[in-house]
Amino acid sequence: MALLIISPSLINGGHEFQSIEFINELYKTRKSIFVSCANSFFYENINISEEDKEIFEYPQGGIIDLFCSFNRVKKHLKTHIHGVTDVLICGGTIEVIIFYSHIIKSIDKKIRVIGYVPMVVDKKILRPVLGTVQNYVLKILCGKVDEIITINKIQSYLFNVFYNKKTLVLPNKLKKISCVTSDYGFRLIYCGRLDNVQKNIIELIFMLDRINNPVKEFIIIGDGPDFQKILEISNKTRNIKVKIIGWASEEDINSILGINDILIMNSRWEGEPLVIREFIDRNLPVISRDIPGVRGVTLRKYRYNNENELEEILNNHVGRFEVKKQIKEENIMRMRSRVIAIITGRI
Repeated sequence: MALLIISPSLINGGHEFQSIEFINELYKTRKSIFVSCANSFFYENINISEEDKEIFEYPQGGIIDLFCSFNRVKKHLKTHIHGVTDVLICGGTIEVIIFYSHIIKSIDKKIRVIGYVPMVVDKKILRPVLGTVQNYVLKILCGKVDEIITINKIQSYLFNVFYNKKTLVLPNKLKKISCVTSDYGFRLIYCGRLDNVQKNIIELIFMLDRINNPVKEFIIIGDGPDFQKILEISNKTRNIKVKIIGWASEEDINSILGINDILIMNSRWEGEPLVIREFIDRNLPVISRDIPGVRGVTLRKYRYNNENELEEILNNHVGRFEVKKQIKEENIMRMRSRVIAIITGRI
């Protein structure tokens, strides 16, 4: 064994699905891999022999919560370090990567630590003053990380700016999705996790609940910690009908969607939402708040910074939206093959 892969998340979201794809591709190329993960879904979907994977009770929470479990996790990971030259940490945030990098380097400073993380989250977005300090502290703590793998060139640039890290770009893998055929008229669609801190859905409902909004129906597909709060707000709208469906399978989503639907996202930060590429693959247009994580997958004229710009987009383009062209599949696979060749070539 030369490569240890750690995936400590209990959540099975977009980045975890991509991590499974990445690990399976790595294992096809090089068998000297051991995977330590936190949940049974992840464990069952990595195509690796039973003796080369495990489930361990990894700590969850913020960086302070994580460091409270430092010694317990270190003791466990020590049992897997013999013969390891590289450790790949699959995490949704830089804090996760930092925590495990400090553990690994405390065991053996010679081991190369690679973080696979989808995005930079600028802490100033939520806390302008404190966030500046947090960004600076995280940059210092990131010193134990040797390399970052991220999902696009924009995030690669941001990792260099925020953390002064060299990066490899591993584009997300997307399976082919069928186009929709039904027509339910013009509707706005949100599809994803109902987490208002990141996704900013409550503000979006208020922005859409305006008399000058030409689209009168907003469908929310998903679930999450703020489901009830969003449901209560959606029941009080006056100028737009909001319907919350809950989680749906890909097949169910295709039956829900129509040819005139428009995906809308109001997130405060993103890496590169898979849902955007999935809607584009269905030949459906996308409107989004203008944040770095969506700029590579959305058209500039459909990005907004405030409710007036959003209203202008809707009034000027409903009925004649364009769909952004996707990166060619062969280009994505070539970029992925390059990263896999670099990683497996070291071990």
